[in-house]
Amino acid sequence: MTDVNAIQELVTKILNDNPKEVDDYNAGKETLFQWVMGQVAKELMVKGLEERKK
Repeated sequence: MTDVNAIQELVTKILNDNPKEVDDYNAGKETLFQWVMGQVAKELMVKGLEERKK
């Protein structure tokens, strides 16, 4: 996926769906950044597989 707007929407959705993790990150738990990146990568992989099936 190379559409920057689609990636931004995906990141926004993940952050909105996980307010506790966002609060914990903002409170200083920096390791949650890796968790967020993992969630983004997972969703991008799923979307890529869905696009290939079309």
